[in-house]
Amino acid sequence: ICWWVECVYISEALFGAGYFLFAVNAVVGVACMIGILVYRKAKAVRLAQPPFLLLLALGSLIDTSSIILMSRDNRGFTDTELEVTCAAWPWLVSLGHIITTGTLVAKVYRVKSMLEKSRKLDRAPVRVMDVAGFIALFVLLDVIVLVAWYATDPFSWEVKATDEDNNGFITEVTGFCTCDSCSGYLLALLTVHFLALVYANILAYQTRSYATISDSKSVNMALFNSIQLLLLTTPLVVLVADDVNISFAIRVGFVALNNLSVMVIIVVPKLFCAYKGVVPEVAMGSMIASNMITPTATHEKTPKHSLLGDGGAVRPVQVESRLP
Repeated sequence: ICWWVECVYISEALFGAGYFLFAVNAVVGVACMIGILVYRKAKAVRLAQPPFLLLLALGSLIDTSSIILMSRDNRGFTDTELEVTCAAWPWLVSLGHIITTGTLVAKVYRVKSMLEKSRKLDRAPVRVMDVAGFIALFVLLDVIVLVAWYATDPFSWEVKATDEDNNGFITEVTGFCTCDSCSGYLLALLTVHFLALVYANILAYQTRSYATISDSKSVNMALFNSIQLLLLTTPLVVLVADDVNISFAIRVGFVALNNLSVMVIIVVPKLFCAYKGVVPEVAMGSMIASNMITPTATHEKTPKHSLLGDGGAVRPVQVESRLP
């Protein structure tokens, strides 16, 4: 068809920028996963809960891989290959993002649960598996919506006329992924992701007094960045849907910036501390939340600014460290 009319493609420069951003995110994600495994016994990493750090890196890598599939058009791929591409990249974006967000929810909720137990002098630990249900729930909701969407009206590759001359003859066409009536499914996905981000923010706020353990400051920064990007890019993508260059730039920018910020804000600082052999300021409660100490009751007078209570509301604890 491009022999007879002008075909509008995403520019090679934008494709190059997309591949570059993918490479940066992939290198950072893989390096973080390796670093977490190498320094998993370092105090700075142990306090940050390595299983959750690994899941953050994994979710970011899954999300980022969608850039490769977005960077395709009919210059080098058949219509059949593009149909598969259109069907696949929304899954990667949605599942990668919800794994990252669900992990942040589980990570902070675990700290909140341990702090509540410590106030009651409850020695029962809160394990990773005890809060993994949050991740499973969010992923399940995401999969349900995606399956319903792709069972009824999936994204498909379509070439549409974008310009005509005065006689009504088509002079310009553009190919892109589209669907006829999938706005309801997209809205459902956005709702699930937005509510997960809001709940994670609420948990981070509730544990703000114990930022050393809960990472509430860094988590809040990452979550605030995600919410901003989500609220900003969603209407922009809708408004510029017919301009393949701008739409591509916005989608790739959202994926790359969101995932890179999570890695740089939350994971990289922990690995840097582990590499330098530096342990962040650790309060008594931080070790309790990481299951590194065992609280035992005493009958000493409660300090005024005790981590486990104030003004004698609860009894203090005696710390028995299990750290090497």
